[in-house]
Amino acid sequence: AFLKTFSGSSSLVGQRVFTVLQPDTGAELFINLKAVYTGVDDDGITIVIAMEDVTEQLKLQEEQKIARLQLYRSARLASIGTLASGVAHEINNPLTSILGFSSALLDRRKNDEVIEDDELREYLGIINAEALRCRDIVENRAKFAREADTETVRVNIRQCIDDACKLTHSR
Repeated sequence: AFLKTFSGSSSLVGQRVFTVLQPDTGAELFINLKAVYTGVDDDGITIVIAMEDVTEQLKLQEEQKIARLQLYRSARLASIGTLASGVAHEINNPLTSILGFSSALLDRRKNDEVIEDDELREYLGIINAEALRCRDIVENRAKFAREADTETVRVNIRQCIDDACKLTHSR
């Protein structure tokens, strides 16, 4: 069938890989068959055929493919580990503030200390803002994982500085 297909084509070269079973072992051999049409003479069509055992080459290519897939998987797992470490670190900062301010309020209530309304509002505002920051960190990582478009937003730098000062200078 291969030669009939080849001889009917306008191409001068044909090539195909065949699988052959070794009679004594039953092992598969992969044979690359190349044929070159040299013309027509009195005896009919003339074709030169060359066969090459490419079993080892194909096995090596398959092993390389498996090794590449394992390398990609390892790199992906390393990236996930780095991402998880970054998320843990980034979430730890607002959680530390939440824990610190809520603990301060609880301790003061436990000791029956008076907490002024302004101070209570400020502490609860910080706790709320930091909880929202945790939510945003998780949301942003989820967006990153979905490869969503990057969103640019305007930020009031003065407000960022004020918020940072509030976190570092509790009453």
